[in-house]
Amino acid sequence: MRALWTSAHGMAGQQTRLDMISNNIANVNTTGYKQQDVNFKDMLYAEIVQTERTGTLAGRQTTSGIRIGHGVLAVGISQLFTQGPLQSTENLLDVAIDGENAFFEVGVYNNGVLTGNAYTRDGSFAVGYDANNTPYLTDSAGNPVLDTARQPISLAGFDLATLKIEKNGVMTAEAAGVRAAIGQLELVNIDNPDSNLEAMGNNMFALKQNAAPNALTRGAYNQPNGATLKQGFLEQSNVDMIQQMTDMIATQRAYSMNARALQTIDQMMGMANNLRNG
Repeated sequence: MRALWTSAHGMAGQQTRLDMISNNIANVNTTGYKQQDVNFKDMLYAEIVQTERTGTLAGRQTTSGIRIGHGVLAVGISQLFTQGPLQSTENLLDVAIDGENAFFEVGVYNNGVLTGNAYTRDGSFAVGYDANNTPYLTDSAGNPVLDTARQPISLAGFDLATLKIEKNGVMTAEAAGVRAAIGQLELVNIDNPDSNLEAMGNNMFALKQNAAPNALTRGAYNQPNGATLKQGFLEQSNVDMIQQMTDMIATQRAYSMNARALQTIDQMMGMANNLRNG
């Protein structure tokens, strides 16, 4: 019976990994997407303890004290935050981060109420409008992109055809024929993002509740080897298609082997049941 559950857990774990690989492949063209992987752990072990009578049976091979596992368990999904390739778009509102562990900061609203902040590598920005029809800078999901004062960036009165974004995030454009400052994009640095961030969807991440106290630092432009921005570029997905296809084949084979083991165990149990009833 133990072997039946071991094979079933193996199938469930490999199915989880197949789902993750499918999601990676589906997002191969998603701007700023970060590749995911499944973390596995072996389940609790049981130690065989034999009585004196069963341990001395003639021909018995299993010795006392052997520890037998109960299979594998998918315990979580990690993300690979390596930088993806930068692709030119020639769109003045597209901005790519050149450097790892740096993120744009956006405000997250729910029914018009600010519920918190999130972080993204997706720099495909757009123009949104508030209740007063005032234009402001948004991400691709419509959330306001924040400046270094952690406020939405107003675009009122500026000619966006003249928009210029410097490497340090300073934004300027012409207003009434005169170039003026719009604001500066916030860029935060998050240490060990694979352990301190969790995915929210829409290319956004949030700090985990158990994140390290000093995981997030502001002013990423000014840090040693700090990140910079490239206007007219977007960061592509970091999914390695060759590796994903290889992993898919290996996972499918592992799933098939667990399924075959499950069928074999079921047949053995059926044979034992027939012998008992015979």
